[in-house]
Amino acid sequence: MLSSKRATQRQDDTSNSPAEPQLIAAVDLGSNSFHTVIGRYEDKKLDIIDRHKETVRLAAGLDANDNLSEEAQQRALDCLTRLKQLLGQIPNSNIRAVGTNTLRRINQSEAFLAKAEAALGSRIDIISGHEEARLIWLGVTQSLGEAPAKRLIIDIGGGSTEFIYGENHQPIQLDSLQIGCVRLTETWFPEGKLSNKAFKEAQLDAMHELAPIQRKWRKFKWDLVIGTSGSAQAISLVLAANGISDGTITLKGMLAAQALCVACKNSAKLQLNGLSEDRQKVFAAGLAAMIGIFKSLKIKRMRTTETALREGVLFDMLSDRQGRELRHESIRALAKRYRLDSKQGRRVSKTARELLSQVSKQWGLEEDIHAAFLHWAARVHELGLSLNHRGYHRHGAYILDHSNLPGFSRQEQYMLSTLVHGHRKSLPLSRLQSLAEPQAVIALKLAVLLRIAVYLHRDRTPKKAPEVRARASSNKLTLTFRTGWLNRHPLTKLDLQTESTRLAEAGYKLSII
Repeated sequence: MLSSKRATQRQDDTSNSPAEPQLIAAVDLGSNSFHTVIGRYEDKKLDIIDRHKETVRLAAGLDANDNLSEEAQQRALDCLTRLKQLLGQIPNSNIRAVGTNTLRRINQSEAFLAKAEAALGSRIDIISGHEEARLIWLGVTQSLGEAPAKRLIIDIGGGSTEFIYGENHQPIQLDSLQIGCVRLTETWFPEGKLSNKAFKEAQLDAMHELAPIQRKWRKFKWDLVIGTSGSAQAISLVLAANGISDGTITLKGMLAAQALCVACKNSAKLQLNGLSEDRQKVFAAGLAAMIGIFKSLKIKRMRTTETALREGVLFDMLSDRQGRELRHESIRALAKRYRLDSKQGRRVSKTARELLSQVSKQWGLEEDIHAAFLHWAARVHELGLSLNHRGYHRHGAYILDHSNLPGFSRQEQYMLSTLVHGHRKSLPLSRLQSLAEPQAVIALKLAVLLRIAVYLHRDRTPKKAPEVRARASSNKLTLTFRTGWLNRHPLTKLDLQTESTRLAEAGYKLSII
């Protein structure tokens, strides 16, 4: 994902001239705070040169139906406008912004997302809880050095908590639960009132969320437990500043901190040593959640780290090849799980990408990433057959919409499911229209290429696809076959004639010669 300057720099390396440092940035749009971290990548080493955090409390703006208030929207947009200035001259290709729990939940998120992207001046990827956990693991483990191999990482955020267990540098189990300090604050500490009863109820709330996975997680034998992000760091700082511990988090220490909170009676009066003003309102909820987690998982002690999701995003950007491979592996695993015809998927993929190579310039498509999307969609385009042949393109899209696909953002996953939905029958115009521009136009063009490739391999034989020349203009595609080929393949000819009618409904003209 780094700027195209990188390719030029590799060529310049042969002259022994030093490569120009690259600035990269990650923006974490969390439920409580927005974080930005800027790094400088030079000589295969990443140095953090700037950080910025603003408390936005996005989750506090959600109503019972997950509608986001105008006030919360404006707080977010004002913050993003300021971040746009901070990001300055960093190329968009070197910036990645990710949205987490609250942005996953809000109704009609596309409308708000469009305004948010305009304010930030950069694309925002909404990531799943599973992907959030993966990136947290990546950020934390990259900073640990020679720490013990078996690790449990816990990240209590404003809207959700991520749990990751892994060994060495490989995550083994990842879960994201609806345990967030903003929701717990509103539910159990209304108007800031602090009491032992409120703490107990908030702890039980967290333990209730953990109950379905508690037995599974207790089976893991970790050598080190690491807490990251605001709640864990705030607890550690309070324990250290008040002489309760050296910053190590234990159940005994947290119960002592709870007693200090209850003595203050209200979060507005919560002036504990080590507690920053911006954590006052949600500190008690974060503390209660952590106590509940310690009890449920029988954790004895925890150390903390400053690195978290945003650092993971940076490392993921630097290892884009690895990120691409992770998405390939997600598709391979899905195809294997549903016993898809891998040979047919590869045939369709090869033909779709060959068509793309002929029309990419005329249609404004990128042969790299768009070829990857065609390949992924082709590999799983028959996913829905595992349920029923009737309407299997819709079934396949549904499975993709509700699957955990590591490496994919929510928008990328929706793009993929839209291509699978659109590979046959009528084009899914309503799904296409729900995509933000220019993704809707891109998805339609990719769907057209995928559909044609599927038609050309409908006989499912291993023989090569016919030689076909493709030419394109803004809303037109012309396919030229060898003389007589279509007459010798009447079913393909009929399919393409039917396709011409269907594309006309979407404003595209398909000509067959």
